[in-house]
Amino acid sequence: VWVPFGLRAPEDISFDLAPVLASKRIALRHETAALVDLDARVVVGVHGHRERYDTLVVATGAEPAWDEIPGLGPHAGHT
Repeated sequence: VWVPFGLRAPEDISFDLAPVLASKRIALRHETAALVDLDARVVVGVHGHRERYDTLVVATGAEPAWDEIPGLGPHAGHT
């Protein structure tokens, strides 16, 4: 809440998360997913990059857009 009211700048309250996660052997990939294949445990990015995973965290923001990524959503029982 500090940024919208001008009490802090974004760079005052943020940091690069990738090195912190890398120290824990967690890969951070910040890109748009085109497909999540839950059975194969693979995420395919919009540019074709395929990433296998053991545990997947999808951060969609404050209002989930279930229809944006095939395979996600409360109706399929995966989310």
